[in-house]
Amino acid sequence: GAAITDAAAYVLHNSPPTLYDNLMKLLFSPFPRQTPSSPTTCEDKDTGCAAAIDGGLLSCTTDLCPTCPKAGLCNKTCRFCKVAADMGMGISIVRITMGVSDFSRSYVTGNITYADTPNDWNLDHFSTAHDDAYIIPVLRKARQLNPELRIIASPWTAPMWLKDPPGSIPDQIGGGTLLNTTQAFETYAEYFVRFVQDYARKNVTVDYLTLQNEPGHGGCGTMPCMLLPEDKEARLAILVGQKLQAAGLANTTRILGYDHNWGNGGNPSQPGPEYPTALLNDTAANPYIAGVAWHCYGGTVTAQTPVHDLFPNKEVHMTECSGGTWSGPWASNFITNMQQLFIGNPNNWGRSTVLWNMALDENRGPHCQGGACCTTCRGVVTVPSNASLLVDVTRNVEFYSIAHLSALVPAGSQRVESVAPGGHSPGCSDYCASTGCGWTKQYSCPWAPPGTSGHASNDGSVRFTCCCIDRSHESQPCGGNSTAGTPLEFTAFVTPSPSQVVLVVVNPTQSNQAMMVAVDDKVGFNYTLPPGAATLVWETA
Repeated sequence: GAAITDAAAYVLHNSPPTLYDNLMKLLFSPFPRQTPSSPTTCEDKDTGCAAAIDGGLLSCTTDLCPTCPKAGLCNKTCRFCKVAADMGMGISIVRITMGVSDFSRSYVTGNITYADTPNDWNLDHFSTAHDDAYIIPVLRKARQLNPELRIIASPWTAPMWLKDPPGSIPDQIGGGTLLNTTQAFETYAEYFVRFVQDYARKNVTVDYLTLQNEPGHGGCGTMPCMLLPEDKEARLAILVGQKLQAAGLANTTRILGYDHNWGNGGNPSQPGPEYPTALLNDTAANPYIAGVAWHCYGGTVTAQTPVHDLFPNKEVHMTECSGGTWSGPWASNFITNMQQLFIGNPNNWGRSTVLWNMALDENRGPHCQGGACCTTCRGVVTVPSNASLLVDVTRNVEFYSIAHLSALVPAGSQRVESVAPGGHSPGCSDYCASTGCGWTKQYSCPWAPPGTSGHASNDGSVRFTCCCIDRSHESQPCGGNSTAGTPLEFTAFVTPSPSQVVLVVVNPTQSNQAMMVAVDDKVGFNYTLPPGAATLVWETA
């Protein structure tokens, strides 16, 4: 999926109707699935299309295969083609902001949050009317195109008058924390419920709430943010959860905790896996939290698995990752996206991958100025301010990354184990579970016994480490998918209807890699994967 902000929706809303309609169809309409009718035997001799076996979708990786869109490259058993502009990529989850983010077109009073009137403790002036002009219509249209669409909503800040220390707009838009009073917590919890109710009255169901975008960020200057430590988020989760239950909304709208990075990126002031661990260890808050939301800007995706292992009944979602001018060349950026977000995330229990933002203009905006505002972030698509046709829209590398999964892995699909010929190689999480080592504070892992090569292996978060006595375990992936013995990385799913297997494979090397796919220990087909990625599909028996 990708994220919708008010900025992205604004760009779309002010586009010509033909451009708007075609772009919405492209993003949200499911790709028409076809029933395979050919033998599942294939060897690709081309150089870079995402491939589907026997008539499913392919998304072309452009720079890796510049001739593919024109050539077609079809034969009796393999079809390699570019997704037609009106076919759709089937995005099934989006994230919206509750109030402003760093990608909003206005930061004036009345547009910051849904309750900008100071000291409105009863929320008499609460209103989501700001969203009626373009956000609500975009969400309705998207859900019309894909009824399976799920919506995550996140605030970047509470109303200024609910923050400590008290401030005024814009002084406190980028700092502070929630007032530590019963009245403030009760009012802010009610704020979330009122938001869900208002959207429901406008025929938009909100499926998930996160209670604070990146709760470890404070002092953001002109960028909206708010610190919300673990204990405050736990307290707020209890109140929001109770109020959702009282309003009869608990079965339709669930809470995701944390909503921040895999690790602190070397900055000890930022949170990592210890935050969601502490949050879910709070026995009063735990029943009201459906899962954990992660971002990609620090640490590595493998941080998701140890937290999942501690709380296996909680959902895992990757709710934000942005590309930008820093992301490097197209080809290497594409490979990284596939490795971390669209293969690594599901292999580490992720149920969704959300990219930020859905659409930005040619100036990578609109966005706030100064402070921690991102002026170099890139949308999934770029919609120039003077665009009038779909051909004017640029599909960025993130678009092609998403399409490898979104068009062929619909909501309700189940990830299945996929292993290299060497079999499952346990990762750090598996090893720790078997030895009882587990998670410990930084530097407190015991050194390996004399004569061994073991040491404390950093999982990507400076504050927490995974103890691995055997060095050979430290770099192996966790979660039931092993690529031992091959440079290829992959993940696999079974779709609900029609029942098909979807195998997504990335080749990060600079040369073709031969592979053989076996299903239930039986040879299915051979495939030669050039540098890039392939999505392969076949019908289950």
